[in-house]
Amino acid sequence: MDTHGEKTGIYAKKGLWIGVGTGLFVLIAFILPTPQSLVEVMEKYGYVQKMIGWEIAHNAKEAVAKTMIVLGIVPMAVVFFAVEALPIGVTGLLMPLMAYFFGLLPFNMIGKTFAGDAPLFMLGVFALGATVVEVGFHKRLAVWLLGWTKGFWVPMIVLCLSMSIVGSFMSAPAMCSFMVPVMMAVYYGSVKATSPEGEVIHDPALAKYLFRLDAIRLAPGAAWQHHVVALYGEFLQ
Repeated sequence: MDTHGEKTGIYAKKGLWIGVGTGLFVLIAFILPTPQSLVEVMEKYGYVQKMIGWEIAHNAKEAVAKTMIVLGIVPMAVVFFAVEALPIGVTGLLMPLMAYFFGLLPFNMIGKTFAGDAPLFMLGVFALGATVVEVGFHKRLAVWLLGWTKGFWVPMIVLCLSMSIVGSFMSAPAMCSFMVPVMMAVYYGSVKATSPEGEVIHDPALAKYLFRLDAIRLAPGAAWQHHVVALYGEFLQ
């Protein structure tokens, strides 16, 4: 059965993952004892004094308690983002709201951190990717590419050349958000064309190759792309 684009099995149980993420947050932030090493690190590098200077803590104990809340938010956000237990936009808004509610940063700093140049730039990048998918431009590009190229190397060479040319006028993150839907459409069109009637047989090697090809545009600093590619391969096996 073709379930392209839909979560199935345990990943479709959003209530379960909301509970897992919330449970991790409560466990780390309020139940687990504070490691002594965390206290030492915060005092050694001046984080306690900085938080006191920001007037979000009055002593070392309060500063460490707020740090434990931050450490609890991180795995919760990872779970919510990874399985989309909540819409990505809701998860993104949840972070500054929690920072404000728990007093993790000064109020004016929360605004600067979550509404600065970098987040707004990334918002535009994701909007570009969403627009490409919404209007079906990625499918038209994939059909055009697969329609006149033959074999394996010719499409790959065309992709590399086109990405190099377009990348001369776009930033690396914008380029990735633009090309990932195209890569996915090329991949799905390829495996569907070579699969028996009524089913889709995935090719993890092709998926890794296409996503790694797009990851090159992110420059060496974005090593996390390698792990994303590997994760896609695990799901497709």
